[in-house]
Amino acid sequence: MKYDVFISHSSKDLELSEKICDYLQEQGIKCWIDSRNVTGLYARSIIEGIEQSELMVLVYSGKANSSAHVENEIDNAFCLGKMIIPFRIEGTPYSNVLRYYLNKSHYVDGMPDPLNALEQLRDQIKRNMSEQKQLEAIDEAFKTIAQWADINVDELRAYIKNIKEPEQNSEENEQGDRYDILQNEEGKIVIVINDHEGEPDNPRIVYDGTNKALLYRNKRTAVVLEHISPNAKEPLMSVDEILVVEVKDDDVVREYKVPMRKVKSLRTLY
Repeated sequence: MKYDVFISHSSKDLELSEKICDYLQEQGIKCWIDSRNVTGLYARSIIEGIEQSELMVLVYSGKANSSAHVENEIDNAFCLGKMIIPFRIEGTPYSNVLRYYLNKSHYVDGMPDPLNALEQLRDQIKRNMSEQKQLEAIDEAFKTIAQWADINVDELRAYIKNIKEPEQNSEENEQGDRYDILQNEEGKIVIVINDHEGEPDNPRIVYDGTNKALLYRNKRTAVVLEHISPNAKEPLMSVDEILVVEVKDDDVVREYKVPMRKVKSLRTLY
């Protein structure tokens, strides 16, 4: 996204809205506001500003409550699935139209002195930005993994769900850790495992062509991949690199490429 926040307001609240914009910008939150960002046709600029922003802040007052422009902006943000955070600078009840859109929104109370409540607004924005960006990062991770493995994103999600709710054909080691091995038509391999504590450090997989492999994540953690199916043995021995995907609650926690080290026997490593 080009902007973090679209600031919706009545033109009669412009002076305060610009002060809010200045404060948020100083806090590293990039804002879109009509008095500074409109270029060309007004309506087109408004729609583009909403589309290019992570979420919307409504500077809510009695004047905003009766503004047709504010209603249009709220409606467009709602239709685009944007989070809307009302910043209440007056206690005027929502109109019937705004109540439809905002009744369940978590507002920030800016009364009686809005400028003294800007830290609360900043924190609320950052919390919601963090959640949104985390979801976007997860979606991007799924796309990256699916592209690398040349498989469908929905198929990948189904495999990951299978790790959480395994079927009889899923692989399982003696400690109960579950994993799955995916291979595309080009022979690339993805191994999906449950999330483990600690970041990978110089990870590698060691395999001897039997029904067991070792994934060394770091100096402290090694994952034993037990009961490798006969159909997976030859493909594993034919690759030099594997993509490892760690998942938790159906989401990708991390993904990293791991070199494959072939040995004559894993027994020599025990």
